Amino acid sequence: MSKFKGEETNEKLIVSKSLEKLADENNELSKELDYITKEEIITAIKKIADKVGVEVNFTYDNQKNKL
Repeated sequence: MSKFKGEETNEKLIVSKSLEKLADENNELSKELDYITKEEIITAIKKIADKVGVEVNFTYDNQKNKL
């Protein structure tokens, strides 16, 4: 199945994204949103830990740096 679809009307060719292409883009955007949310939560926990005087480490930080 193609990522784009074509439709011909009145001697014009209209090219638009297929549902498959839109689904792929939505999947990628949801991953980015998930990444931002994790970053914000980790940052907030680190700030709270600093105020309380506790040291916290996240394995996510190590994985993020590998990317």
